[in-house]
Amino acid sequence: MEQLPERSVLLDRIRALKEADILTLGSLPVEIAQLWTNEVGNQAIVLIGNRRFHYLERHPEMYTWEEWLAATVLDPDEVHRNRHDSQVALFYRRLDGEHYLRVAVLMQPSKGALLHSILSYRLARVDEVIEKADRRVWKRKYEQAH
Repeated sequence: MEQLPERSVLLDRIRALKEADILTLGSLPVEIAQLWTNEVGNQAIVLIGNRRFHYLERHPEMYTWEEWLAATVLDPDEVHRNRHDSQVALFYRRLDGEHYLRVAVLMQPSKGALLHSILSYRLARVDEVIEKADRRVWKRKYEQAH
């Protein structure tokens, strides 16, 4: 697993984003990226400033949880396929007994100028994650637990 960036440094970079800025958060775990592409080198994941503004406008409480954004996508507990768009992955990381952090990511199937890109970030209730378990494509193994 890739070393996660120090949260305080990354948080400063996230909060400094302007509308058109692009911030690379790191590389997705290979075993997760390969669910969408077989191409080596297509694992970088980015946050664009306008998507940050979008999730904060819709879910202002996520400002408090921005330091966990990179960990949610780079070291998730579960990954599900979106029901409406098979190129969208839903990354979940357990927050507490009632909630997960949920990040929707547009996954790119082939190499090119486009990178895997965060679409939204919000809280999800545990029952939402359990309810969607039939769309789960990856789950952390016990020995990988954080």
